Amino acid sequence: MAKDCDYSQKHGRFMCRLHDVIIFSIKILAVLTVLVIIFGILSTLKTIYISLLENNFLLDIKSFFNIFSEILIVLIAVEIFQNIAMYIRTDIIPIKLVLATTLIAVARKFIIIDASKDSYLYILALATAVIAISISYYFITHKSKIIENKQS
Repeated sequence: MAKDCDYSQKHGRFMCRLHDVIIFSIKILAVLTVLVIIFGILSTLKTIYISLLENNFLLDIKSFFNIFSEILIVLIAVEIFQNIAMYIRTDIIPIKLVLATTLIAVARKFIIIDASKDSYLYILALATAVIAISISYYFITHKSKIIENKQS
Protein backbone atom coordinates (compact mmCIF):
# COMPACT_ATOMS: atom_id res chain seq x y z
CA MET A 1 0.00 0.00 0.00
CA ALA A 2 2.84 2.43 0.79
CA LYS A 3 4.21 3.26 -2.65
CA ASP A 4 5.69 6.64 -1.76
CA CYS A 5 6.87 5.86 1.77
CA ASP A 6 10.28 7.42 2.41
CA TYR A 7 11.40 6.08 5.77
CA SER A 8 15.01 4.99 6.22
CA GLN A 9 16.06 1.61 4.85
CA LYS A 10 16.77 0.23 8.33
CA HIS A 11 13.12 0.30 9.39
CA GLY A 12 11.55 1.25 6.08
CA ARG A 13 9.05 -1.53 5.42
CA PHE A 14 7.90 -1.69 9.05
CA MET A 15 7.46 2.08 9.32
CA CYS A 16 5.65 2.23 5.98
CA ARG A 17 3.15 -0.38 7.17
CA LEU A 18 2.55 1.59 10.36
CA HIS A 19 2.08 4.72 8.26
CA ASP A 20 -0.52 2.85 6.17
CA VAL A 21 -2.39 1.89 9.35
CA ILE A 22 -2.43 5.52 10.45
CA ILE A 23 -3.71 6.73 7.06
CA PHE A 24 -6.42 4.04 7.10
CA SER A 25 -7.41 5.11 10.64
CA ILE A 26 -7.63 8.73 9.56
CA LYS A 27 -9.91 7.74 6.67
CA ILE A 28 -12.18 5.99 9.18
CA LEU A 29 -12.19 9.20 11.23
CA ALA A 30 -13.22 11.13 8.11
CA VAL A 31 -16.20 8.79 7.59
CA LEU A 32 -17.17 9.06 11.26
CA THR A 33 -16.91 12.86 11.08
CA VAL A 34 -19.30 12.91 8.11
CA LEU A 35 -21.74 10.81 10.15
CA VAL A 36 -21.42 13.25 13.07
CA ILE A 37 -22.15 16.14 10.67
CA ILE A 38 -25.26 14.40 9.31
CA PHE A 39 -26.54 13.61 12.83
CA GLY A 40 -25.69 17.17 13.89
CA ILE A 41 -27.82 18.57 11.07
CA LEU A 42 -30.68 16.27 12.04
CA SER A 43 -30.33 17.36 15.66
CA THR A 44 -30.38 21.01 14.61
CA LEU A 45 -33.53 20.45 12.56
CA LYS A 46 -35.14 18.72 15.54
CA THR A 47 -34.17 21.62 17.83
CA ILE A 48 -35.67 24.14 15.40
CA TYR A 49 -38.86 22.09 15.05
CA ILE A 50 -39.31 21.65 18.81
CA SER A 51 -38.54 25.33 19.48
CA LEU A 52 -41.11 26.43 16.93
CA LEU A 53 -43.78 24.10 18.33
CA GLU A 54 -43.15 25.11 21.96
CA ASN A 55 -43.26 28.84 21.19
CA ASN A 56 -46.20 28.92 18.74
CA PHE A 57 -43.84 29.48 15.80
CA LEU A 58 -42.14 32.45 17.48
CA LEU A 59 -38.62 31.99 18.75
CA ASP A 60 -37.48 33.39 22.07
CA ILE A 61 -33.89 34.30 22.90
CA LYS A 62 -33.17 30.96 24.58
CA SER A 63 -34.33 29.12 21.44
CA PHE A 64 -32.11 31.30 19.25
CA PHE A 65 -29.09 30.50 21.42
CA ASN A 66 -29.87 26.77 21.34
CA ILE A 67 -30.29 26.79 17.55
CA PHE A 68 -27.16 28.84 16.86
CA SER A 69 -25.19 26.72 19.29
CA GLU A 70 -26.14 23.58 17.38
CA ILE A 71 -25.38 25.21 14.02
CA LEU A 72 -21.93 26.27 15.25
CA ILE A 73 -21.24 22.75 16.53
CA VAL A 74 -22.02 21.40 13.04
CA LEU A 75 -19.74 24.05 11.50
CA ILE A 76 -16.95 23.02 13.86
CA ALA A 77 -17.46 19.41 12.78
CA VAL A 78 -17.20 20.53 9.13
CA GLU A 79 -13.95 22.35 9.94
CA ILE A 80 -12.60 19.23 11.64
CA PHE A 81 -13.53 17.20 8.55
CA GLN A 82 -11.63 19.70 6.41
CA ASN A 83 -8.60 19.28 8.71
CA ILE A 84 -8.80 15.50 8.29
CA ALA A 85 -9.29 15.75 4.51
CA MET A 86 -6.33 18.09 4.12
CA TYR A 87 -4.16 15.77 6.21
CA ILE A 88 -5.13 12.83 4.00
CA ARG A 89 -4.32 14.81 0.84
CA THR A 90 -1.03 16.33 1.99
CA ASP A 91 0.15 14.24 4.96
CA ILE A 92 0.85 17.56 6.72
CA ILE A 93 -1.07 18.98 9.67
CA PRO A 94 -2.70 22.21 8.39
CA ILE A 95 -1.83 24.62 11.21
CA LYS A 96 -3.79 27.58 9.79
CA LEU A 97 -6.92 25.49 9.44
CA VAL A 98 -6.51 24.02 12.93
CA LEU A 99 -6.18 27.52 14.40
CA ALA A 100 -9.23 28.72 12.46
CA THR A 101 -11.23 25.75 13.73
CA THR A 102 -10.10 26.46 17.28
CA LEU A 103 -11.06 30.11 16.94
CA ILE A 104 -14.55 29.11 15.76
CA ALA A 105 -14.91 26.73 18.71
CA VAL A 106 -13.90 29.37 21.25
CA ALA A 107 -16.08 32.00 19.56
CA ARG A 108 -19.00 29.56 19.86
CA LYS A 109 -18.43 29.52 23.61
CA PHE A 110 -18.72 33.32 23.65
CA ILE A 111 -21.95 33.23 21.68
CA ILE A 112 -23.62 30.78 24.06
CA ILE A 113 -22.06 32.11 27.27
CA ASP A 114 -24.36 32.73 30.20
CA ALA A 115 -22.81 35.61 32.12
CA SER A 116 -25.11 34.98 35.08
CA LYS A 117 -23.81 31.42 35.52
CA ASP A 118 -20.21 31.62 34.33
CA SER A 119 -17.55 33.25 36.47
CA TYR A 120 -15.62 36.27 35.31
CA LEU A 121 -12.44 34.18 35.41
CA TYR A 122 -13.96 31.75 32.90
CA ILE A 123 -14.91 34.63 30.60
CA LEU A 124 -11.44 36.16 31.02
CA ALA A 125 -9.85 32.80 30.18
CA LEU A 126 -11.96 32.55 27.01
CA ALA A 127 -10.98 36.08 26.03
CA THR A 128 -7.32 35.27 26.61
CA ALA A 129 -7.66 32.13 24.48
CA VAL A 130 -9.23 34.14 21.64
CA ILE A 131 -6.41 36.68 21.77
CA ALA A 132 -3.71 33.99 21.86
CA ILE A 133 -5.25 32.02 18.98
CA SER A 134 -5.76 35.20 16.95
CA ILE A 135 -2.14 36.25 17.43
CA SER A 136 -0.97 32.76 16.47
CA TYR A 137 -3.17 32.82 13.38
CA TYR A 138 -1.84 36.26 12.41
CA PHE A 139 1.79 35.14 12.74
CA ILE A 140 1.21 31.91 10.82
CA THR A 141 -0.56 33.81 8.03
CA HIS A 142 2.03 36.61 8.01
CA LYS A 143 4.93 34.13 8.00
CA SER A 144 3.48 32.21 5.03
CA LYS A 145 3.10 35.47 3.08
CA ILE A 146 6.77 36.32 3.76
CA ILE A 147 7.85 32.87 2.56
CA GLU A 148 5.68 33.20 -0.60
CA ASN A 149 7.22 36.60 -1.37
CA LYS A 150 10.76 35.25 -0.96
CA GLN A 151 10.02 32.36 -3.31
CA SER A 152 8.62 34.69 -6.00
